[in-house]
Amino acid sequence: MVEKVDRISGLPPFVIHHIMSYLSSKEVGQISTLSKGWNQLRISFPIFDFDQTDFLTEDESDQITSMFEERRLALRERLKEFMEYIDASLLRFCELEFCMRKFRLFISILDVEESAPYIDKWIGLATEKEVKVFDLEFLTDSDTPYTLPQSIFYAKSVTVLNIVRCKLENVSDIVRFNYLRKLSLDKVFINEEMVQKLSGESPLLEEMFLSECWGFKRLCVSKALKLKIMSIGSDELESVEVVAPNLQELVLEFSEEIMPRVIDVFECTQLKKLKFMGIGLTDLEFHHFISSFPLLEDLIFAYCYALERITISSNQLKKIRVSSCVNMKALNLDTPNLLSFTYEYSPIPTSCINALCPWQVKCLSKLMFDIHWCLKLREFLGVSNQIETLRIYARPTVSSFKLEECRKSFTSRPCYVETLEFYTNMPPSEYRMLLDGLLWICYPRTLFLQSYSCRAQYKLFESFYKELKNRDVSCCNSHDIKCWRHYLKDIKVVGFMGLKDGKLIDADSLMKWLSTDNLSDLWSILPFGVVRFQLDWCFPESTMKA
Repeated sequence: MVEKVDRISGLPPFVIHHIMSYLSSKEVGQISTLSKGWNQLRISFPIFDFDQTDFLTEDESDQITSMFEERRLALRERLKEFMEYIDASLLRFCELEFCMRKFRLFISILDVEESAPYIDKWIGLATEKEVKVFDLEFLTDSDTPYTLPQSIFYAKSVTVLNIVRCKLENVSDIVRFNYLRKLSLDKVFINEEMVQKLSGESPLLEEMFLSECWGFKRLCVSKALKLKIMSIGSDELESVEVVAPNLQELVLEFSEEIMPRVIDVFECTQLKKLKFMGIGLTDLEFHHFISSFPLLEDLIFAYCYALERITISSNQLKKIRVSSCVNMKALNLDTPNLLSFTYEYSPIPTSCINALCPWQVKCLSKLMFDIHWCLKLREFLGVSNQIETLRIYARPTVSSFKLEECRKSFTSRPCYVETLEFYTNMPPSEYRMLLDGLLWICYPRTLFLQSYSCRAQYKLFESFYKELKNRDVSCCNSHDIKCWRHYLKDIKVVGFMGLKDGKLIDADSLMKWLSTDNLSDLWSILPFGVVRFQLDWCFPESTMKA
């Protein structure tokens, strides 16, 4: 009989601690029950992850904002136990001569005045132990947020500071974040002077994220010489000024109704990635804005409702994404080195696009699924011969697509599309018309089909499959340009994905799982999800319109 050897326990403590760093806080707690030696390893583990959701049941976590006093009293007792556990764990660690690598705290505060001394002490102990990472998140139903203690500003060894839902103010002029590289503030009350101190007196700061913070109207970042990544999201700012000579990524997210009146980021000339949302730039202002960043490679803009006709010319750009610009009318791109182009949830524009990359197009037929809408989409797609994905959402609309009238508009076949994803909740009476419209717009190699309604799913799948499978090719013999029925060679069901579990099932497994060889029986017993068809066309790609 071979004797079992515990090789892990014989490893050096720092190696075991490294292994433990990949475990959850629950799993780290469980190893202490193995032996006294493992319990000592847990006590000396320099990563602390205190999360009340691990300590409370799901029902208890849901009671945090409960208005019923009896539930709050029960929760208060559980939170008291949680705080005592934190207290004991930190005090045991502080008796050892180790530095702390990480201190994470997620806690609900039912009484700010009562809880603040404990939290202040924990943050002070972590600071004394030269913590490297502070990750602090607080929940409270009080109008008074928890205020971080002044000891946080003496955490000279901290490299990452992540703070959520509290108040950050400095009563002195001392900020000793000499090694801070990443700063993230989310829903934090902070004044303008404090923001300037954090960014200007952290000499190694490389990443800065501000999201839904309040307490200041003007944001000025001017001394962050090593700042490379910055994200700003706010509905309260009146002006934004960023002077960061080495900034490479910038995200600006605002609400167009209350966006800042002044946005000055023009001195960030090394910018390579820019994302902005809700900025009310006119067409001319957009052109001036984009032209200020000659090294730009990645451009994303969304919810820019003032944009109508834009032109972008760049040999540097590698990626462009346009989203939810609801007044877009024309799009002109001269971007020969573009590697990715996404156009989504915006009106179908007239276009002149010099870009050889694959396209991703997502569109929504809100009011009409008619000849005019289909014609505009087909013309737009025809600019490219690399449509990777086309996604169409068809809501209940006025539908008036007539295949006969479309023949007059085009004398060539539609373009190929690698994947067509179609989502609809239109009534079954429109399914034949919808299919004709879709396959007049493009010829997809793969078709994903989903109904918004679980009840309507069976009819949608069955109707589309029957129409695709049992094609009547006598419909347009007198026409030179035939409809899709003449060119579709074969159709196969190649997979299904249930929306509840997200599991993808191939066709063979699907048939085996459902114990049926009859596809007509299959549709009625499928769970709510997305079916995938493979379509084979019977003419060579060289005959397609480029």
